[in-house]
This record gives sequence, structure tokens and C-alpha cells, in this order.
Amino acid sequence: MLNRFRGKSTLINALLGAELLPTAVVPLTSVVTILGFGPAPAATVEFTDGRETTIEPAHLADFITERGNPNNEKGVAQVYVSFPADLLRDGVRLIDTPGVGSVYKSNTEITYLFLPQADAAIFLISADQPISQDELDFLHEARRYAAKFLFVQNKIDYLNEAERRESLEFSREIISKSIGLANVEIYQLSAKQALQA
Repeated sequence: MLNRFRGKSTLINALLGAELLPTAVVPLTSVVTILGFGPAPAATVEFTDGRETTIEPAHLADFITERGNPNNEKGVAQVYVSFPADLLRDGVRLIDTPGVGSVYKSNTEITYLFLPQADAAIFLISADQPISQDELDFLHEARRYAAKFLFVQNKIDYLNEAERRESLEFSREIISKSIGLANVEIYQLSAKQALQA
């Protein structure tokens, strides 16, 4: 998940069917979080000095959020989370990154540095806010690394049907022009409602 606050962590939680990652209505994720399959929920924090420590997933916010770890004062390199979700079997890993265009410049830098490790990307945009130039710039850079893209428009529950249609067409046109593809498919959803369901 690769852009500023659009509900990335909420979408990952919905895909997993559990409220595993911390979520908020402000820019939250400040450290790369890698999710893979495991027999039980567990988390390992890897620090920039090479140390590692195991934590309970309930304490993730203390290490991966701007609130719990402001400006990454704890020196966290990344966090590995294992979870028994079928989606993560067979070596699939989901990576929650800080957003681009955040008020926290270091978050954008961290996300850009992680790009070379991405095989595919879920590019999440929001129905209630137009796609930003920062996001378009990031999309151009991400195309150098990720072989596949899935475009998702979140927060459709914030708008009525006509507004959703207008937002979708606007986003499709901007992305199509930006990356030079005629038929960009964008999936609309409400990650919050999907998680509640």
C-alpha cells in the first residue's frame, strides 16, 4: 500500500479479516511492516542497529506509528508480522508502507526506498479526495519496479452514487493520462465496511 493516508492499514486488515494493524484518521504508519503467513499472530521488530525483539501484535502501534514512535526515535528498520490468513500462504507477503505526500517527510523517503523490493503494488486512492501530484509522481517511480498494479479507490461509503461515479471517472482519467494506459481499471470499495463485515 503505497500512498498517503487513504486507508492502507484498514485495507490490509480487511484482506486479513482481522484488526491486526493499527489504524487512524491521521497519517499513522511510519515504519515498513511486512506481513507473512504464520501459525499464530506474532511480531518481530528489527532495529537499524541489527537488534531484534519479539512483541505481541497488540503492541505494534508502539513501534510502527508516528504516535507511538515519533520520527522513528526507537530506530526501527522494519517489523515482520506473521498471521494465519489463507491469503498469506504460499509465500505471499503484504507490505504496509508509510504514505507519500505525508506531512512527515521521512515517511515518504522510507516508502521510496522500499520500492525496489515490490513485485506488485496495490495503489490505493480515496474517493473523497482527488489523487495528488505526489501520488502521481510516486506511481511513475513505482512503475519502474512493480510488474503489476491493482488500482483501488477506497472510502466510497463517504459519497453518494453520483459522487462516487464522478470521483471514479476523474481518477481513471488522471491515472490513464499519467501512465499512458487507455483502460485503467479501478476497483471501488469501503475497506472499513469490508473489515466490519
